[in-house]
Amino acid sequence: MSDVRDEFAGLLARFTAAVESGDTAAFVALFCEDGVYEDIFYGAFRGPERLAEMLREHFHAHARDFRWEMREPVCDGRVGYANYIFSYSSTMARSAGRRVVFTGCSRFVLRDGLIESYTEWAYGTAGLAQLGAPPSVLVRQAERESARIRSAADGSRHRLEGTT
Repeated sequence: MSDVRDEFAGLLARFTAAVESGDTAAFVALFCEDGVYEDIFYGAFRGPERLAEMLREHFHAHARDFRWEMREPVCDGRVGYANYIFSYSSTMARSAGRRVVFTGCSRFVLRDGLIESYTEWAYGTAGLAQLGAPPSVLVRQAERESARIRSAADGSRHRLEGTT
């Protein structure tokens, strides 16, 4: 079991280093050919070209000085989780220079040692608030997060039928 834990810890180290440095080739190489990254702000990106685009044109086009710290990783060889602290300095006009720090949890589904899918849950509205986002943007993010949570729930079990 320590081999699986060590392999996953190595993957996390390569993953965070690639994101922090903006190394699109190293980042894309961590994913299966049909791998997908689902970001809380930007949505889902599937395949090598889209993954590279996400890192280059969204992450590093809007921010700098990334730090991503994965904590308490667990993995069974197929699915791995880690909670994280993520930070960056915004380069967007309305929030340039602001340092944003938030926390979340990552879920990695693995295939043949590569990432088949990456999904995260994070306090996205907290990050947007630190950027000085207007209330309408905070509400939109909260609505997206709410829709994502509700869509994952068994509607009959959680009594969601007939509700909006």
